[in-house]
Amino acid sequence: MNYFDFLDTIKILSHIPALIFLIQKKKIVVVEFNVLFLLIILSLSSQILSLIFFWSHINVFPVFHIWMFVRFILLLEFFKRDKLLEGQIKFIYFLGTLVFIYESLICKLWLQNNELFTIFSNVFISYFSLRLILKCFSRVVFSTQDNFKLILYIIFFVSNSSALILSIYETEIRQETSGYAFFLVLFYCLLDIIQNFGITYSLWKLKEA
Repeated sequence: MNYFDFLDTIKILSHIPALIFLIQKKKIVVVEFNVLFLLIILSLSSQILSLIFFWSHINVFPVFHIWMFVRFILLLEFFKRDKLLEGQIKFIYFLGTLVFIYESLICKLWLQNNELFTIFSNVFISYFSLRLILKCFSRVVFSTQDNFKLILYIIFFVSNSSALILSIYETEIRQETSGYAFFLVLFYCLLDIIQNFGITYSLWKLKEA
């Protein structure tokens, strides 16, 4: 088993603990649980489908494009539960959809790296996460659900802001024949694993309370 196979295996398995907690979900924070369940299930499905495409020598970018857009929508839906961002998020929904259609369909980059939408998504997910982190820290009374959401906001901020740094140069890095391309794949795999285990940790803390 090479490094890529090992990382792909760990990345797929990292979804399982969160799924176990979500299947045993409580009745509280139902909307957030439903969004997280879809996020984990569709992330796992996209990972498996990408591997099938890769082993079949089929371009995996269409799977990546669709997953990035679906992930963007699900995270906005998660953030929209907070009234602080509801108005802004409706506009970003619309703008993000236009960017996705423009880059994937009008510019016909369906089989290439969707650099513009990836940057757009990482910027606004990082921005909304940071806004909500600051709001959580401003609270005088900190409930169990606030703690649950704060952990998730931090995880989404770290994963998307970290990905943003690389996504700006992703197209150039992918064209490199040196070890930079390997580093890119390794970094994205680690971010996915960290995010999945972060979601698991937040659910464990909620169940523990």
